[in-house]
Amino acid sequence: TGDWKDSTSGVYVNGDMEMRGGSISYNGECASAVTVQGGNFIISKGNISNNKSRGVTLGEAWVDPTREDGTIHSKKAINPCFMIGGEISNNNGVGVEFSDRRFVMNGGNICYNNGEYAGGVYGAGWCQFEMNGGTISHNTGMTGGGVSASAVELRGGIIENNYAEYGGGVYV
Repeated sequence: TGDWKDSTSGVYVNGDMEMRGGSISYNGECASAVTVQGGNFIISKGNISNNKSRGVTLGEAWVDPTREDGTIHSKKAINPCFMIGGEISNNNGVGVEFSDRRFVMNGGNICYNNGEYAGGVYGAGWCQFEMNGGTISHNTGMTGGGVSASAVELRGGIIENNYAEYGGGVYV
């Protein structure tokens, strides 16, 4: 559901998207192969690979409840994005970049990506990465070859053979 826009840099989604197969490849340098703004993104099968920039960018998806006096009470993440299967690989940028939201990896592979900050998974701002399965391998970045995020919860899966100046596997 939502608005889907074709662009020189891949797919722009203003809503929800589930990728059940196919390939998103060989897109331009300007943005990500897939940009999701505000909605859900689930990749269960298929490949996002060989793009000249990031594989997937997940934009902000937060609710900021406030008290009656106007002060912020808490932040609650909505619309977490999931990777159940498939592969995000060989992108000339981080595999998955997300900002102020939650990304859950239950399966699939994020591999052979080369990012400026992180190679496999990069969370900007306040973000949460949860890994229950899958593999993050052979990614390169400056901070966190495999994963760089402000909150990381590892319950399963494999993070191996990633390279970075700081935190080859995980940087928090």
